[in-house]
Amino acid sequence: MARGVQFPDIYDPMAVELLVLREAIVCCLDLGLTEVCFAGNTKVVIDKINGADTRDSLTRIILEEVVRIFMCDL
Repeated sequence: MARGVQFPDIYDPMAVELLVLREAIVCCLDLGLTEVCFAGNTKVVIDKINGADTRDSLTRIILEEVVRIFMCDL
C-alpha cells in the first residue's frame, strides 16, 4: 500500500516519522486490519514508541495520540 500525506509546517523528522506511523495505523484500522506489524529502521523512532524518550513536546503529543488511537481500537 502506498499513500501520500502532507504535514504543513512540520519540520522535525521525528515528528514526521510519528505522524506517518499515526496515518498508517488509522489507515489499517479503517480497512479493518487488527493484526498488523509495523517495521521501522530508525532506532530513535522505535525508542520513542517504546517510551524511551518523550522529552520533545510535539513528539510527545503525537506519540500519545498514536498510542491512544491504537489502544482505543484494540
